Amino acid sequence: MTVKFIGDSYDFPCSNRVENYGGDMNLYMVWDHHLIYCAPNAYRVSGDMNFRDFLEQVFQPDYAQHPDVDKVDWEKGVWQLENQGWTPDFSKSLKENNIAHNSFIRVSTPGLEGMHGVGN
Repeated sequence: MTVKFIGDSYDFPCSNRVENYGGDMNLYMVWDHHLIYCAPNAYRVSGDMNFRDFLEQVFQPDYAQHPDVDKVDWEKGVWQLENQGWTPDFSKSLKENNIAHNSFIRVSTPGLEGMHGVGN
């Protein structure tokens, strides 16, 4: 269905601005071949949070029902940040890993191909 704008302008501030997060950031992450959800997960977190803590305390609990979550070794993952190859430092903060507001993180874990090996 097409829509025709009939106003004078369509200029409005984005609601997803970093200043609306009270010092936190919004980031997106997807675990390839483990699509419990249909899209990357969105998280509101502190940029000062340690990357390993983010994975273990925030991201992994979302996948608690997935049989691969107990087998994953994140350090063996193949990582991307903003669709570019990337090697995270698990002991450093999100900010120190160059993760910013609205960053997109992707990880694949070779050898873990989802439930029954079918990519979900």
